[in-house]
Amino acid sequence: MAQEKDERSSAPARKAGATGEDVGKRMSGAQGPREPGYGKSVPATGPATRRGQYLIGARAIAGMPAPNVQRQSMDAVVDYLSRQENIDIVKRIKLGGSPPFAASGNGGSASEVVVARIEESKAESLRVAAQPQHIVIERDAFLSYVDVLAIPLQLAATGAILPLRSVGTEIVVRVVGEQEQPLPKASVLIYGPEIPAQAVTDETGTARLMLFGGTIDSIRAICVRPASNYWDRFIPSPRLSESGITTIRLRPLAETLANFPNERLVGWGQRLMRLDQLGGNFTGSGVKVGIIDSGCDNSHPQLRHITRGKDFTERTDGEANWSDDAISYGTHCTGVINAADNGQGVVGFAPGVEVHVFKVLPGGRMSDLLAALDECIARELDVVSISVGSDEFSELVSQKLYEARQKGVACIVAAGNSGGPVRFPAQLPTVLAVGAVGKIREFPADSSHAFTAIPPLIGSDGVFAARFSCFGPQIAVSAPGVAVVSTVPGGAYAAADGTSIAASCVSGLAALVLAHHPIFLGPLKDRSEQRVDALFGLIRASAVMHFPDLLHGGHLWSVYHGENGVRTLKELTRSYLTVTKDLSQVMNRLKAVYRSWAIPCAGKLVYTPRHRAEWLQKLPEAGVRRRAERLYQQFDMLRSLRQDARQELLVESRKHPAARLLQQIPCIGPIRAALLIALIQTPHRFRTKRQLWAYSGLALATRTSAEYRFLDGQLQRSKKMVAVRGLNPNHNHDLKNIFKGAATLASVIAGPFQDFYTALLAKGMKVSMARLTLARKIAAITLIVWKKGVGFDAEHLKQQAA
Repeated sequence: MAQEKDERSSAPARKAGATGEDVGKRMSGAQGPREPGYGKSVPATGPATRRGQYLIGARAIAGMPAPNVQRQSMDAVVDYLSRQENIDIVKRIKLGGSPPFAASGNGGSASEVVVARIEESKAESLRVAAQPQHIVIERDAFLSYVDVLAIPLQLAATGAILPLRSVGTEIVVRVVGEQEQPLPKASVLIYGPEIPAQAVTDETGTARLMLFGGTIDSIRAICVRPASNYWDRFIPSPRLSESGITTIRLRPLAETLANFPNERLVGWGQRLMRLDQLGGNFTGSGVKVGIIDSGCDNSHPQLRHITRGKDFTERTDGEANWSDDAISYGTHCTGVINAADNGQGVVGFAPGVEVHVFKVLPGGRMSDLLAALDECIARELDVVSISVGSDEFSELVSQKLYEARQKGVACIVAAGNSGGPVRFPAQLPTVLAVGAVGKIREFPADSSHAFTAIPPLIGSDGVFAARFSCFGPQIAVSAPGVAVVSTVPGGAYAAADGTSIAASCVSGLAALVLAHHPIFLGPLKDRSEQRVDALFGLIRASAVMHFPDLLHGGHLWSVYHGENGVRTLKELTRSYLTVTKDLSQVMNRLKAVYRSWAIPCAGKLVYTPRHRAEWLQKLPEAGVRRRAERLYQQFDMLRSLRQDARQELLVESRKHPAARLLQQIPCIGPIRAALLIALIQTPHRFRTKRQLWAYSGLALATRTSAEYRFLDGQLQRSKKMVAVRGLNPNHNHDLKNIFKGAATLASVIAGPFQDFYTALLAKGMKVSMARLTLARKIAAITLIVWKKGVGFDAEHLKQQAA
């Protein structure tokens, strides 16, 4: 098959009706003269300023565009950016149409994103200025696939290993097989007293490593990982030769797996999931599965039937080849799903499925994942296995995953291999996050796989939670992901660990369910969101508990005890609110001084520094003037502290993905969004909007007497109407002030909230009750947007939505 290339469109002509000047005025506030170097970056004098790569795209808005906001095309945005210094347009990515929840008539801006290199400070200012135009500017973060080496060793602190000592010890290791044959391309990792040393064996099986900061005796462990066909080996406290060559012998896979690969192997994962009990007729024929990973070597004898793929990586040689898998992960996962059943080697979970390979590693970014997801939607795939992730949140990728689910594409995502919280995008509610489990006695005891087991979490049947697997309430299910044997480049096989392997197992199971379950052959045959919901529900329902940790297994949502991730933001919020209250008190005291002498002081003019002398002269007594001067000094000090606290609060809030989501809501700006995140911490602590209303002091308090009475000797409930006694007094006062302030502002600013408020007044509702209803509405919409991770929708303002 001819290799497909990513579409890289050249700079298009400017569209009529949307000029760069128009966008410039909206993004910068005023249009200055053209800056030098149109379309090119101009070297800055002095020290070089760090530039990052950013994604620029339109925020999807449900229902209708925001009032008084004209959608801008990407042509106009590119035209404006091209006029700025130190901004390079890297590429433009055409996406296939608008998301299902986007407004119509938006000039097609939701169907294209721009990748540009921008200075970090300038990108931050552009991001803030572009928010009213519903333009997203976010970092084009690198995608990662962290290799698994779950060795319980503590590395030295950074201060202890940097800088490296100039004197080191050379260690020579030779890696051989069962017949003393050299094993090239084997990775050798030595854990010394400081930073680990690693190398790869040459054609003679020899690797030379330089150990700094210690001697041979200080080495704590050595791990050797072969390229293929052998088990890896982990040796604690090894005895290495200081002057000669240390030979390490590895065991072939066939030593544990009898007659492999000459005879067909049904992996332990397939046996655990009972797929070995299915007949040969249970294939995935008719189902299309996408694999977003590092490519696939389709020259492998069991993968030659795979002919569809696309390369989204940037290659320096200008070539794009999805069948070139330099890091082997993609080939391994492809074999797990779709290795051909030819009587030898391994057999995939779902032979017969139509596989589409999308290469985004190595070197891929969020923009590549976005383009790959768009390609999955365009090709109308049924299931997509996503092996990559990131520690950074992407609103544009989240929108695309939501679109995929709406269009019936089931995205199954690896939770991550860091052993910590679930990574993006597995943390999103629109996907199925998968963790990894292993099983004892399915690998040699001296391999690194043995160290992936957590002893307290080993079930009676030997199934255990993998040490490296990310865990948390986002995990839907866990699947085999330790010592899974599958295909690797070069026509060989290898045993590997990782949540991406577990996600591949679940993806293969999903393909079988779609191909054979009656509900997907009848009422849910067509792709739809209901089909994805039903598929994910069946997969979760089929999970079996093997060990007591429910968070690793995906059997339980955690009880909320607060999140350490927002602790810093909480403390900064307390500082900001405290300083703000102190400043308000000083301002009130200052005005009280003037009012006590019958001096009118309405407005803010009394606080301005240039008019202070004039105001102080109005006070007749020297002691009163001195008191006012002291209050002015407090005012200046607290105002400066408040600015510092505000800046720190904004910087910290940008680390949280929810900040961008909440700022889409009218009248919820950066400060209110930061305060909401700190005070609420997570929307999942509130099951319904009424619980949030009660916590925010917006719930109705009802009281009644004689609720029960005896009638004919029977205790019966009184039919007397319950009396409303105002709002509940036990609440978070800061949270109430946020929603009340937002409602007050929204009632006087043109927009959907003002229209809603005006309609309430037109029905005869009192002003106070209308503002309360608007505040409750804003709180309900905040919960919807935050919980579902979607954009603000004007449809939320309908009466039944709050």
